[in-house]
Amino acid sequence: MKKTLLTITLSVFVFAVTTAQTTFGPKQTINSNTGNDPYAIASGFIDGDAYADIIVGTTIANTLVWYKNNGNGTFTAQPNITNTISFISNLMLVDLNNDTFLDLLVTAYSSNSVTWYANDGNGNFGVEQSIGTVNGASGLSVGTIDGDATIDVAVTSYDNDNVVWFANNGAGVFGSANTIDNTLDSPGTVFLKDIDGDTDLDALISTSNYTPGVNVLEIFRNNLVGSGTVSFTKDATSVVTGKNNFAYAIFEDVDGDSNLDILASVLGTTAGTGSFSWYEDNGAGFTETPFTTSLGNPSSVIFADLDNDTVKDIVLSNGTAGPTNQIVWFKNNGSGSFAAEAVIDATQSNTFVMTISDFENDGDL
Repeated sequence: MKKTLLTITLSVFVFAVTTAQTTFGPKQTINSNTGNDPYAIASGFIDGDAYADIIVGTTIANTLVWYKNNGNGTFTAQPNITNTISFISNLMLVDLNNDTFLDLLVTAYSSNSVTWYANDGNGNFGVEQSIGTVNGASGLSVGTIDGDATIDVAVTSYDNDNVVWFANNGAGVFGSANTIDNTLDSPGTVFLKDIDGDTDLDALISTSNYTPGVNVLEIFRNNLVGSGTVSFTKDATSVVTGKNNFAYAIFEDVDGDSNLDILASVLGTTAGTGSFSWYEDNGAGFTETPFTTSLGNPSSVIFADLDNDTVKDIVLSNGTAGPTNQIVWFKNNGSGSFAAEAVIDATQSNTFVMTISDFENDGDL
């Protein structure tokens, strides 16, 4: 886990769509004092109104705070949810106790913890509840792993070289850790989705070892039997090997053929040597297609429809330090064809995480 000192401010970009062009407005700062080193972010409807709120976790200040969307383009910081867990590495908003309200799920790298906080529907979060201890808790994904319709949790243990999952009984009570894999060196991300169409969730795992050229992308298929008997089998052939440190890796149907492809970003071992690629599922494996990008260290990846044309586009951030780094997007022209990158903003530094939502509730992201 790279403990990078982030110097970003919490900002939002307003997106406009017309019949002639697609543009972003200027950066709007939500808060320039989010606490030392904001490293994790998510958005969702926290307090029951019609406007998506934002939650941020920090790595040095060790704070979790949510920002209420006031519905007029402004956000108001709420009291800290906690400041006792160390190096917040990832977070998600997800209903863990089946009461329809979005709860807060958190991994903390230095605390070696996976915890959650129940939301009462009005944005009041309860006390910390432990899911489990995971050394170097880092990557995070959720879904119905055991087929019982409750939201389970998968986590990468960067320090112990394993990936585990925790079964949820539906009320936010979790069982002990179950192994997805314990063979990969420095697993950084895990992403759950049904890649083979058998209705259970498989796992895409990337490694993030800082030794150049040793990282891999692997698929682990869920062999779910009935409701509850889970085991994972690694594909005989890796998606790709010999890469530098993976930052993001996600399953998405990039070309609209109903097969899940992979989007993955790789940080460079030196400044400006990163890469971003699409791995197309060709039926017999995956074919890599690198994107041409000006970003030296592609990092966070979002796949979403930015221009309201019903096909999802790509948003990509730059993990390089410095005040003039970019966030860009690639328009999806359909069938896996993308336009050249277009700049959303060029005033960023160390942008390792992003979130996207219709914050204005005006019909576009």
